[in-house]
Amino acid sequence: MIAFSTDGYFLEPGGRGPHIHTMCGQHLVPGAISPNSGKPLLLVATLDLRDPALGTRPSAVERLHLLYSWTCPISEGLFSYRETTSGVQLLQVKKGAPIADFPYPEYPAFFPEFDVSLRRLTDHEQGVIAKLNRQEGDPILLEHTFPLLAVPRSQVGGEPRLLQWPLHSCVCEGCGQTMRLLASIGNANESELGFTGNEFVQMLFHFCDSCSIVTAENLTD
Repeated sequence: MIAFSTDGYFLEPGGRGPHIHTMCGQHLVPGAISPNSGKPLLLVATLDLRDPALGTRPSAVERLHLLYSWTCPISEGLFSYRETTSGVQLLQVKKGAPIADFPYPEYPAFFPEFDVSLRRLTDHEQGVIAKLNRQEGDPILLEHTFPLLAVPRSQVGGEPRLLQWPLHSCVCEGCGQTMRLLASIGNANESELGFTGNEFVQMLFHFCDSCSIVTAENLTD
């Protein structure tokens, strides 16, 4: 089972500090194209790995693009890619025909970009999330008392709210070592329906600092 880092941070809209993190946006990252549709992959977030809050070791890249696709079979399995200074190399992709009108009709090619700041989870918030994940205490009461913690939110580090428990680790395709869970992305962005139109769907991004490899997956309730 995966081990979580000590400090977790919610990605909250607004604010800009010395390290710039963004969510969504149009991109021109070389290689970040779905082989199933021939269209650019969905840019979920861009993280500045130089930010010490992320807890990453020195990597070959300074800015990491979190990429995914909901409109082709990539979302049906593990999706892995390596990010380099010259673009993205796709490593593991489930192939198949594009999916029409999924996750919802007229799904956009990209969502508008917005800045996000990191807000550290309090010990109390982290404790509530851990109890919800493990179904400890009275989970129904916890969900009613802390509705904002009961659904997945966009978060880096720490233990995120997870829609399936336990969460098993991913192994890096480059070095064979266990990858760290870098980010959990909930449904919300600055569009009306969000990434999937369902707040009980989340994207997880595992990262190997040494190889600059990302493995992404999704969980549903």
